Amino acid sequence: SAFKKAGKKLDMGGSCLRFRRLEDLEPNAIGRVIRSMPPKKLIAAYEQSREGSPRRTRRPQRTK
Repeated sequence: SAFKKAGKKLDMGGSCLRFRRLEDLEPNAIGRVIRSMPPKKLIAAYEQSREGSPRRTRRPQRTK
């Protein structure tokens, strides 16, 4: 709602905020969102999201 009030469009993905110019951001709104989630809760949510995702496997190293 803060972006709408400022006449700006919020372009956000699952874990990112996309913008083309610095003027596209609404710093106060972003700060409020960041402060709203305690670090422990953020880490727990991140770890939970990674539990079911496939992990990358390393490629075997080439030998000469």
